[in-house]
Amino acid sequence: MGALREGPGELSGVAFRFSCGSVPSVELYVGLRNGEPIAELRPIRAGRFVSRETIAAAAARAPRIDAQRLRNELDAVVDPSADG
Repeated sequence: MGALREGPGELSGVAFRFSCGSVPSVELYVGLRNGEPIAELRPIRAGRFVSRETIAAAAARAPRIDAQRLRNELDAVVDPSADG
């Protein structure tokens, strides 16, 4: 684990350098302010490709959902007038 000890104006520059592919082979960096951890910076894991055939097979095995029953159950517990 590394530590980013830059001042407030410098952290964005450090993050930019990392995002440009110069990330050292470290799992996690912790951003510190006055010696206290305030943020974490970690590499983004590469996505995993899932083929159309795999998704179709999983969907074929999944239970069927009754759309009207689902709507009724949701309406019973969610306030439809809630904004957001």
